[in-house]
Amino acid sequence: MSFPTIAQFRGSLDLAFIEPQGASAEIVELPDRWSRTAGERALRITYADRQPRAVQVVEPSSDWRGYSAVAVDITNPGESELRLTFRIFDAAHRMDYRDRFNLPIAIPGRTRATVRVALVTVEAAPQSRRMDLSRVADVMLFGQPGDGAGEFYLSRLWLE
Repeated sequence: MSFPTIAQFRGSLDLAFIEPQGASAEIVELPDRWSRTAGERALRITYADRQPRAVQVVEPSSDWRGYSAVAVDITNPGESELRLTFRIFDAAHRMDYRDRFNLPIAIPGRTRATVRVALVTVEAAPQSRRMDLSRVADVMLFGQPGDGAGEFYLSRLWLE
């Protein structure tokens, strides 16, 4: 993997800084219906009904200065809408919801989508300060328990 790619899923070494929470995660070939190239691989996150689904990138490449956006490629193979929160925080984060970037996202059923967020929006997200884009510490996608069992695929997370 090479920066500005933050996470991709080609082989087991790509899991070194990935932590699933309340879900199982494995690298698989993306089903043909969703793949853009033959043999394209992704992280499949599978979760139970009462478990919060989450996948966290710990120790991401920390200096995001000089880039304009962060992007994430997500596939929802299910029938129902997939609701997640895209969370980012820096090293100065105070473990308070208002001190980080939180973006609710909804991926319609049977859809592959790329979500892009301007880094000026990420930087301005904490209510009492500016996020330090030279010290990004954590990136996470998470859902709420009770939304039903299911799965989704994470193909890539990168900076543009």
